[in-house]
Amino acid sequence: MRHSTAHLMAAAVQLLWPDAKFGVGPAIKNGFYYDIELPVALTTKDLERIEIKMRELKNKKLPYERIEMDIDAAIER
Repeated sequence: MRHSTAHLMAAAVQLLWPDAKFGVGPAIKNGFYYDIELPVALTTKDLERIEIKMRELKNKKLPYERIEMDIDAAIER
């Protein structure tokens, strides 16, 4: 669940800031995180915007699909 929520957050951030650049972002014991380079410094209001966008995306019930492939195919994709 944490892993999927991290992806949901990344999708929300990318919609709000299309120029966002993502680094590592694993699920951890008590949650998850992403290293993100943004064109702005985040404020508390921005965190609220991200949460709202995450809820909007969640409510769309978009499909999530896990695809396993070898490293060369992943790089090509």
